[in-house]
Amino acid sequence: MNLLKTQTAEAIAFHHNFVTSDENIVQLVDRTTNNASKIGVLETTTTSQTNEIDQLETDIANNASNIVAINNSFTATTDLLRTDLNSETTNRTSADSSLQSNIDSEAATRLASDNTLQSNIDAEKVLRENADVILQANIDSEVLSRTLDVSGINASISSEISARFTANALLQSNIDAESTNRTNADKRMTFVSVGEAEGVLLLNDYPFSFGFGSPSKAGFGLAIPFNFAIVGFAITVDSTDTNRSIGFGLEHYDVNGNLFTPQFNVSGSLGMSNVYNTNLFTDPYPPGNICIKIKSVQNVSDINARYRFTLYCQSLDELGFAPPS
Repeated sequence: MNLLKTQTAEAIAFHHNFVTSDENIVQLVDRTTNNASKIGVLETTTTSQTNEIDQLETDIANNASNIVAINNSFTATTDLLRTDLNSETTNRTSADSSLQSNIDSEAATRLASDNTLQSNIDAEKVLRENADVILQANIDSEVLSRTLDVSGINASISSEISARFTANALLQSNIDAESTNRTNADKRMTFVSVGEAEGVLLLNDYPFSFGFGSPSKAGFGLAIPFNFAIVGFAITVDSTDTNRSIGFGLEHYDVNGNLFTPQFNVSGSLGMSNVYNTNLFTDPYPPGNICIKIKSVQNVSDINARYRFTLYCQSLDELGFAPPS
């Protein structure tokens, strides 16, 4: 637009300064033609811009309406929020006032309670101090009593230790003696010897055999090389004789062949097949031979009869040797 104004002004000035010159006329014509073309373009552009300005004005009007609606909505929301805020402020102010009143009341109550508690603490302190004084006095008295008791206890302990030492020494002595007695008693063992006879028994005979079956005779029987006693015997018989009556005599001969007294006899009907005596304890016998003699015999005829005489003897001497210490 500025360029057009400038060129138009120049054309008018040219008209006023017109000179008769073909060159100037030609230039003027060409410039006028060129300007006319530019004016056409300018008009087209101006029309287009006018349309755009119209659309812009329409959009501005629409936007202005929307802005007004938004502003109205924002104003309404702001008014509602302001109302709610004012209401909440009033509620908070009222609640804060009530809370402060409760705090003041609780503070007054706590202060009164603290005063009461402090008073109770002071009273309890006095009571505890008095009780501590009494307790300390009792402790001192008990310490003195315990000191005296400890002295007595120490004396009693010393006496008891001495008595225990004496008792332990006596106990050990008794244990040693008992151990010796048990060892010696173990050496005095009880042993079993068996004599057997078969056939018809004859008066004054020595039919019982010891060992490998050799019959006995006076002074030749069961040899025992130490002092002993007979503590029991058992007799078993296997025979068809029903009314038999037999008397057995146990004779002892010393190592020199001398008949030793006392002797003892076993007699009876022997109607039962077994006879036992476990309570017998003879007087001590010296080393020698035990012989079984038939002292009496009646009603025996079974040649297949069998007799077994079992002797239980106990050593009166300590056998074996002392174990190494």
